[in-house]
Amino acid sequence: TPILKHLLYFFILFCGLQLVHAGDGIAFTSTTFDHVVTKAKTQGKLVFLDFTASWCMPCKQMDKETFSNKMVGDLVNKHFISFKVDNDYFWGMDIAEKYNVNALPTLLVVDADGNEVKRITGFQSAEKLLSELKPLL
Repeated sequence: TPILKHLLYFFILFCGLQLVHAGDGIAFTSTTFDHVVTKAKTQGKLVFLDFTASWCMPCKQMDKETFSNKMVGDLVNKHFISFKVDNDYFWGMDIAEKYNVNALPTLLVVDADGNEVKRITGFQSAEKLLSELKPLL
């Protein structure tokens, strides 16, 4: 049917745009925290944790403005394994409790053993985040 055909075209276009957009910024890993730490260990990288929640407006602003920035994406994707810790779910709250995260957004850099290296709280512009992360490299 014509309607179904249009919906399919829209879906393909939408997915294609999302893939292009996602390629410019930080590529967050979709897995478990334990897998992220293991991956960081095997690749000799640090872990970049973004503690977030669906109701956190500064978190959404960072997704839109900071994490989608090409320079931020290039640096973080090269040197870190990135993982979003969603505090809307119990597993996210458990990780937040482990690292004593009490405010959102909080960004943590941890080593491959899970030890905290750097803590950044509050909204960060792309420039500010880059200035916080570059000394760790």
